[in-house]
Amino acid sequence: AAHKAKGTSFRHVLGGKVFPETLFVDCARRSEAEPDEIQQQGLGPCVRDSHHKMVAKVLCQAYHYMIISGLAYGYVSSGDCMVFLTIPHDTPDILLAYLVHDFGNTQEAQQTFVAQLATLVLLALKAEVPPAQWILNAEQTLPRWLPKSNKMAGDLQFPGFAGGALSLPRPPPPPTPSCRGDIPAIDYHQHDDDNNDDNNDNAGSIAGPRDTTAKQKKEGPPPPAAASMSDTAASSRGTRASGSNSAPFCTQACLLSLCRQGALDPGCPNTPIHGRQGRQSHHPVSALNICLLVRDQLAYDLDQGCECLDKYGMFGATGVLFKITTSRYGYTFVAKGVQAVDADTLEEEACIYSHCRDLQGIFIPVHLGNINLVHPYPLRSLALVHSMMFLSWAGSTLDACILPAGIDPQAKTDTAVEALTQLGIEYYDLKKTNLTWNEEVGRVMIIDFNMARIYATGQKRKNGTVLAGMEKAKRVQ
Repeated sequence: AAHKAKGTSFRHVLGGKVFPETLFVDCARRSEAEPDEIQQQGLGPCVRDSHHKMVAKVLCQAYHYMIISGLAYGYVSSGDCMVFLTIPHDTPDILLAYLVHDFGNTQEAQQTFVAQLATLVLLALKAEVPPAQWILNAEQTLPRWLPKSNKMAGDLQFPGFAGGALSLPRPPPPPTPSCRGDIPAIDYHQHDDDNNDDNNDNAGSIAGPRDTTAKQKKEGPPPPAAASMSDTAASSRGTRASGSNSAPFCTQACLLSLCRQGALDPGCPNTPIHGRQGRQSHHPVSALNICLLVRDQLAYDLDQGCECLDKYGMFGATGVLFKITTSRYGYTFVAKGVQAVDADTLEEEACIYSHCRDLQGIFIPVHLGNINLVHPYPLRSLALVHSMMFLSWAGSTLDACILPAGIDPQAKTDTAVEALTQLGIEYYDLKKTNLTWNEEVGRVMIIDFNMARIYATGQKRKNGTVLAGMEKAKRVQ
C-alpha cells in the first residue's frame, strides 16, 4: 500500500532522467533470487534496490485496482509525494506514471498539489467508461504478480502469452436455446464461490454506500479472432460509447404470458420482434429458454444487451439493477444482480415470487427466473455480480414519479399490501423506494422482497418471522 512507501522512494525511482519501463517485470521475476541468479537472468540492479521493490508493489496494486474498476486515471500518495497514473485508452497493458513535482512555497495556483489533483479529477470525470467485457478481457490476459505464498513467488504469469502481443482467443459462439422445451438437465442448487482476495472488503456492498433498497435501462460486435488485447479493448470501448440500451420494456402482460406459454401481447412494443420466429400468435420460447439465452449471451459478451443502471442510483443494500434485452426475440426486462455472498438471499426472494405467482403482473413484478453468470459482472465499486434475477419493469418508484390526478397512493399501497397478506406474506420494508407506480395496470406495485417472509396461515408465530411451506426456487446454472 502507498502509505508504506516514503516520498524519497518515489523520487528515487521515478525522478530520474530514465524511467524504468520494465520495473514490474524486473522486480517480480525472482525478486528474492541470489545475486548470481539475478546476473544469469539479466535482471537490472533494481531487483536488489528496496526502493524499486516498494514502488513497484505500490504501483502494481494501484494498477490492479484501476483495471478491475475500469478507471482510466488514478493516483497514489505517500503523504509527502503524489504519483499520477493513467492507463491509455487502447493499451491496458501499459501504465503511465507521472511524479507530481513539489514547487515548495510557490505563489502560482496552478502549480500547487491541490490544483494538479483537481486537474486529474476533471480528466477522470471526462474519461470514457470501459464496458464490463473490457475489464474481463484485461483480467484474463494481463500478467499477474503472484503472492509470496506461491512457490513461484516473484514471477509474472501471462495468461495466453506466447512471447508476443497478449492475445485474446475468440470465445465460442453462444449456443442456441431450444424452442421446443427440450432443455438439458440443469443443476438448480449449485452455488458460485465468492472470489475473495486479501484486500477485498466489498462483500455485502454492491455499489459503494449501502442503501436500504434495490430499485428497478448494448449490443456490439463480438471480439475478432486472435485480436490483441489493445484491439479488443478499443473495440469494447467503442461498444460502450455507442449508447445505452434504448429498447422499450416489455409489458407485464407480455412477460406474464411468456411464463404461462400463452399468446403474445398485442400491446407490447416488442411483440413484432417476438413473433419474427414463425409462431406469430404465441411466444416462441419459454421463460426458462430466455434465462438460458441471457446466460449464454452474457457468457459471450457481458455488454451485449446488458446495461448496468448503477449510474442512475438504481442499487441497494445487496442488489444492483440491470436492463436486459435478449439478442434473439427482443425480450426486454430488468435484472437484479447480487454478489456471490448474497446469492442465497436472491434465491429466497425468488421463493417469494413463486409463492405469489397469482399476484405477478398485478401487485408485484413478473418473475422470469434466476441465473448464475458464467463470468462475474464487475462493478466500479470493485464488487462482482455473480447471480441475477429477471423481473418485469415495475415502473418508477413513488418517490421519483408524479401520479395521475385522482390517484390515492396510500389506498393503492394498502390494496397491494393486503393482497400479499392474504397469501401469507409479511413485508418488513414498506417505503416509497420499494413502491412503484405501474401505468399499464394502474396500480402500485411492491418490489424488493429480500426482507419479506412467508408464514403458514393460522400458524404464524408471535414474532411473525417463520418461513413455512417455502417453495424451493430454481436457479439456472
